[in-house]
Amino acid sequence: MNSNYLTVDNNISQEDDVTLVIEDDTTPETETEKNIDKSDSDLKINITDYETDLKKEFSKTEFDIKKRNTLSEPDLKKEENKPNKNKTIFIIKKIIIYTLNIIIFLSILYLVYNILFVIYEKKQVSLYQYGTEMEVNGHKMIVDIKGASNNSTIIFLTGFMIPSPVLYYKPLTQLLSETYKVITIEPFGYGLSDIVDEERTIENITAELHSCIKQLDLKNYYLMAHSLGGMYSLYYANKFSDEVTGFIGFDDTVPKFGDDDEQLRNSFKTQAEKNNRLNFIGYNRVKSITDETNLLLPLYNAYNYTEEEIDRFRIIELSKGFNTSVRDEGARTTYGLDVIRDMKFPKNMTILHFLSDQYSKEISNYHKLHDDVGSESVSNEVVVLPGEHLDFLFHNNDKITKKLNDFIIVKKEEEVTLPENEENN
Repeated sequence: MNSNYLTVDNNISQEDDVTLVIEDDTTPETETEKNIDKSDSDLKINITDYETDLKKEFSKTEFDIKKRNTLSEPDLKKEENKPNKNKTIFIIKKIIIYTLNIIIFLSILYLVYNILFVIYEKKQVSLYQYGTEMEVNGHKMIVDIKGASNNSTIIFLTGFMIPSPVLYYKPLTQLLSETYKVITIEPFGYGLSDIVDEERTIENITAELHSCIKQLDLKNYYLMAHSLGGMYSLYYANKFSDEVTGFIGFDDTVPKFGDDDEQLRNSFKTQAEKNNRLNFIGYNRVKSITDETNLLLPLYNAYNYTEEEIDRFRIIELSKGFNTSVRDEGARTTYGLDVIRDMKFPKNMTILHFLSDQYSKEISNYHKLHDDVGSESVSNEVVVLPGEHLDFLFHNNDKITKKLNDFIIVKKEEEVTLPENEENN
């Protein structure tokens, strides 16, 4: 501790002046001492804080002990499980967040993938070429002719919603072209023909088909149709009966079809809308990535299509298979069925129906309906073949060609003899 003190010289006399010297023995406080004092002060504060925290913790612990003593056994277990529960909730939240992020990322990736391929597919379809382009009502309509040098002519009308009739029906048309001239017409909305704004009513479709056929300068031809093509064939045969020689149908749609089954009558519309939705979201595209024939409406897999044909059919189906024209046609099919409800094939025609055993079993009165529609014609024969609706016409070649040859040969003989009889008269 610092102190001041006096120093007196004992040898001085009284007469001498006394000089009082006060010496200050204090020395400046060093930096080290300051630090020590500060440390002491901080230590005291820390000790105080620690004591405060300890008291709080003790109080909390004391409170917890008192609380635990008042809890029942089930409540006590709940209290003990709270930390684990909170941790579990935290982990679940993290998992949900990570999962949502992954879903969002994959969704964006999937959307971009589909947009890019939609652009690519549309471009590819615009480059495809097959058949002959005809102009009907200012729009492009595709016609494919096989066996052009043969005499008897068959005009083939597609079933509903077939993406490319020219490619799809090739197994049958190629087979028949060995004997007959086979002309496949792709109506508007089908294959490479234009998609149009005109209503897809039975009247409009039939008029467009006739306009196309007229440009080909054809007379005395047979109509051949699959499925819904039968409805248009019946209307066409009645409207242009002087041109049509006969009709051959494959599960052809006839009057009173689905009269006792409203769902069946509306199936054209509902199926087109469903397929369009699946096509729009890219389901059909993804479905056929590893196998190009694995489509909503696939090609007949037993036929030896070329790789180019398989690829083209897939791209056409993905790009425009269930377009607005086709969907509008589906929506107006019930109207078309009402239009032909009381129709029958004209008397001067010979009629031949090939029915699948699938539809013959599934649809009530199916055989009778086909008997009735040709009941006023020169002849009307119904033949049931094994197989399913979409492809039975491709794997009964021998039965179909034999029956067809007999059917058309008989008619051809009549065509030859009739003019001679007229000349004799």
